[in-house]
Amino acid sequence: MAGIRTTIGASKPPQERHWLDFRVLSPRSLTLISFLSVLVIWEGVARTLGTSKATGASILPDITTTLSAFVAYSNYWAGGLGAGDTRMGFDETLWGATLGLTYNLGATLLRLVNGLAIGLVLGVGIGFLVSWSGLVRSVLAFPVHFLRMMPLLALIPLFAMWFRDKNTGSILFIAIAVFVLMFAATLNAVRNVSPYQSQFARSLGASELFVYFRVVFPGILPELRSGILLSLGFSWNATLASEFLGQHNGLGVIVMNAQEFGRMDLIMLSAVICIFSASLSFVFAGRLFSWLVRWAE
Repeated sequence: MAGIRTTIGASKPPQERHWLDFRVLSPRSLTLISFLSVLVIWEGVARTLGTSKATGASILPDITTTLSAFVAYSNYWAGGLGAGDTRMGFDETLWGATLGLTYNLGATLLRLVNGLAIGLVLGVGIGFLVSWSGLVRSVLAFPVHFLRMMPLLALIPLFAMWFRDKNTGSILFIAIAVFVLMFAATLNAVRNVSPYQSQFARSLGASELFVYFRVVFPGILPELRSGILLSLGFSWNATLASEFLGQHNGLGVIVMNAQEFGRMDLIMLSAVICIFSASLSFVFAGRLFSWLVRWAE
């Protein structure tokens, strides 16, 4: 019996893990492996495609060629702060490129933040009012859904012609793109609020207005996280698209000019910078939203 107890109580030997078992790796290690894999694939595809027979330029610039295009951002700096204007004969410099990139990226971010803020306020506000009031729903539901069906890219030339201040046109275009997403996300969030919360508030004598603004509205905030992050990603696309027409600065303007001159390396570098900036904005927005709705956890 003692031998049986010893056999039963003995701990099992630890199972050996295979060297391909990614469960032993930390999330940061997996992220690093994924990042390095993208770089390897990029370099491999670039070397495989080679150069174009028509132009002699690389079909897909490799990593070194792409990074070396950074100095070309000097051409998008008007001069000052220790860097000269290349249109006046000054040479391209790394400092000038840094200033040029900072200036144009700042202009893009300013349009994005303004358009995103307007679209979020209107989308959430109108979506909440439509779900609350039957009168508002009858008046606004059809126009808003009609706007959702319109192809947004077709509106860019119209906004360029309607607004002499093309910066205002870009901001409003971004706002509309965000608005249509947040309107639908708000309606869906209101539907997902548990009816027991509203019923409990009404059983305590709360009015309909109190229930919607003190129970339903806070209740939809956690549900809006995915909609806000989706709108943030879409607003980057809308911002770059709006800068293709009539703007004088911004990452979209740089990409458009690089396309005209066949600078594929500068287009790739601008795309990488845009992806990196968008990723940082996602991380910042996600943490900010988590802090705002920390009470729901």
